[in-house]
Amino acid sequence: MQRTVHYIEDSQDNFISNQLLYVVVENGSENDEKLKERFFELKGNLKDFSNKKRIVGSSLFRSNSNHTIIFLKAKENYGFAISNNIGAECASNYLKDDGLYIFSNNDIIFTQLIDLNYYTNRFKKDYRVGLIGPKVIGLDGSCQSPYKYIGFGKRYIRTFILWPLDRVLLRRKPIDDIIYNSHNGSSPYRVIGAFMIFSKEVFEKIGMFDEQTFMYYEESIISEKLQRANKIIIYDDTYSIVHEGGATTSNVFTTANRLKIEFDSAIYYYRKYKDLGTASAFISKGLFLIYLMKRKLFYKKNKRYYSYERK
Repeated sequence: MQRTVHYIEDSQDNFISNQLLYVVVENGSENDEKLKERFFELKGNLKDFSNKKRIVGSSLFRSNSNHTIIFLKAKENYGFAISNNIGAECASNYLKDDGLYIFSNNDIIFTQLIDLNYYTNRFKKDYRVGLIGPKVIGLDGSCQSPYKYIGFGKRYIRTFILWPLDRVLLRRKPIDDIIYNSHNGSSPYRVIGAFMIFSKEVFEKIGMFDEQTFMYYEESIISEKLQRANKIIIYDDTYSIVHEGGATTSNVFTTANRLKIEFDSAIYYYRKYKDLGTASAFISKGLFLIYLMKRKLFYKKNKRYYSYERK
């Protein structure tokens, strides 16, 4: 929670906006004690929303900058999509129709002032735009967004069959779908989910996030939902942020669990939103199990390769 408090304070110093509403959805064991230490607690009840049944407690706070903070304690770890939908439904009661939804990790570092009115006007200027992704870089300065589309076979089947030969013997790099040197105003397939800026109206119109995935592929699914609504994604590098990345999933899930969660989400996405057939999905599941067994045996016998694989 300390990290979340730092994010709120840092963003308040860097966001230019008349009024900000923060909705913190806590999926873990953290409570709101850190918020109570830093912000003024308000008395009162939240307005009702359909996802309220998924939370076990809530509290309201006011920051020194007069912005509102809503803390929601989820009953369990619902994952990315459901948790963000909970927050969006709660926020919807307090925002105007032309407002913005900013879905953000708490491991974001702001390096410049960001005028949120710029994004509001950007949506008003072009009705086709439903989602804007800013420039996102890592701590090492590497580009983290935007992305192009890659098919299921290229992304998974090659790896399942050739691994570890493709990585260790052939020294083939992992598949990279980042679009480097993307120009301002381009329309990529997707942007990174660590910091996404939506038109409130469009986000609600497309039915918000698809709740059938726990983690991974939310950005790709949103891309497909926007396309079906005749909306586009815009990459806009007017402002940039730094994404630390990797901390949450690395601490909570083992590598094997992360791989399974990712693969399950991939199967769902490629089947529902793309053209992956039943037979192909069935075969790929078998290849995936073989891939996991190969990894287990390989690292048991070749621990010296572990650091190479993690790069």
